Amino acid sequence: MDATIPTGRAARTAWRRSGRRTKGEVLQRAAQDQGHPDPMVAGVAVGFARWERGYPRWIAVVMALGLVVR
Repeated sequence: MDATIPTGRAARTAWRRSGRRTKGEVLQRAAQDQGHPDPMVAGVAVGFARWERGYPRWIAVVMALGLVVR
């Protein structure tokens, strides 16, 4: 079974719509160098990682500071 990997903002939106438990499972498995067994969830995680990687690090720092200062 092939899962489509979302790109761009669709990847970010799909990741944000994922539940807290699902995100936790993805991150835990990623730390162990394993993919998620559900191909749809794995595709969303890969798409989000690719989208996030495209931004320079200083943007992530500014966004994090904006959340803290708020």
